[in-house]
Amino acid sequence: MRIRPSLLTLLLALGLTSASHASDAAKADEWTDPRTGLSFVWIQAGCFDMGALQAAEPAPHGKQRSPRQDETPQHRVCLDGYWMGRHEVRRDQWRNIMGDSPATAEQADNRRPMTHVTWQQTQDFLRRINRDAPPGKRFRLPTEAEWEFACQPGEPQSDIENNRWEREAELKKSAWFRGNKQGATDAAETSTLAPNPRGLFDMLGNVWEWTADTYRADAYGRHAAKNPWVSDPGDRKVLRGGSFRSDIHQSRCGARAFGLTDDPLPTVGLRLVVDGGEKP
Repeated sequence: MRIRPSLLTLLLALGLTSASHASDAAKADEWTDPRTGLSFVWIQAGCFDMGALQAAEPAPHGKQRSPRQDETPQHRVCLDGYWMGRHEVRRDQWRNIMGDSPATAEQADNRRPMTHVTWQQTQDFLRRINRDAPPGKRFRLPTEAEWEFACQPGEPQSDIENNRWEREAELKKSAWFRGNKQGATDAAETSTLAPNPRGLFDMLGNVWEWTADTYRADAYGRHAAKNPWVSDPGDRKVLRGGSFRSDIHQSRCGARAFGLTDDPLPTVGLRLVVDGGEKP
């Protein structure tokens, strides 16, 4: 049966309307700060199981196993919605705000993540951004819980101990780590591999990312059930995600590490969160 032109036109119009609505919905989940060019993805409020049920048994001959003791106990955490940085803060974006950077010769490449920044310097960066922040929005570092919640949908599923090569193959699709950056002296350009299911790039690998939390080995036994944040005084801050020098044990959504607040490292950068109430 032939469809009359007028009916065909109507059907096509309806299809285009549906596509347009889908596109509008996708855009509503994203926001870009016009001043800095930093892009963010809306993470819907929700609850998840943070951490591991139990730590791995110690390995012989100093070999690494995961999860580690400081990733326990597993506990239920609920979070309000927030905007998570689509990618790590790049070197050009840092310089646009700060006017300069803690530069090395390798940091001329603007599209690589900002590195060699201390936790204290990230606070200076945030103070400058927030001076002229859009109404109702505040930039900050993510908490450990926010970071892990945003990362979890992209966690490779293969067991590390029994399926190491399969795990590495999965990880190579979305993470720069020792398995595909062996011998590298600098991070890769941001957003060059596949994003995780939330649309976030380089959550695993490339550079470790500073968080807002003070590191405590027993933090998971102290967490509040809603929006946990360990804000104790101290010069050790939590790092998440692993780097281009990390192995697969460190390149996990649940892996925890820490850095000293005044220690700049070539494997450490940052990703921002924006508080802004509800998505538009």
